[in-house]
Amino acid sequence: MKLLIYLLLLLTMPLAVQSKTDEKTLLDRIDKMIENDQYYQGIKEKELKHLKRQAYEAEDDQTRLLFLDSIYHAYSAYRYDSAYAYMKQGLELAEKCHNTYYILRNQINRASILSVRGFYGKAESLLQSLNPDEMPYQLKLYYYFTFAWIYNYWESYAKNSDYAEEFRAHGETLYDPSDTEFQRKQ
Repeated sequence: MKLLIYLLLLLTMPLAVQSKTDEKTLLDRIDKMIENDQYYQGIKEKELKHLKRQAYEAEDDQTRLLFLDSIYHAYSAYRYDSAYAYMKQGLELAEKCHNTYYILRNQINRASILSVRGFYGKAESLLQSLNPDEMPYQLKLYYYFTFAWIYNYWESYAKNSDYAEEFRAHGETLYDPSDTEFQRKQ
């Protein structure tokens, strides 16, 4: 619930900058969203129920993997334990049918969910065990994006300590965001 409110705040902040919306109007909008929390949760549960049914009824493993990944992402900002469970199902199915793309995608999903839960070192180790040079562009982008978030979380955790700057610097020097091929710096 807190994450949902945080995401709503992040989404509404650009409105305050781009338009002439005053702070009171913006806060009124957020209050209205909070009041309608049950409505939004109902929509999310309906979406998840639909995705689960599609995954269950999928005619082949490739389609089932697609839906399991969609369920993971739908839960990832909603319920971490459920997201983790669906990531594990996707990883097991991908390994069973030797689908390299979804094996890598679920490993990145795992690192992402571990970092959100505070297991930054485990998430970093998992990502470092993967070879981005062997990934298609879309996965490589997701890989580096997840790495960036790990260091962002780590920096936030270490805020006001001697280590915050170290995490920021490490994130900036390990990867070059201006490199369009997302190559690891040597």
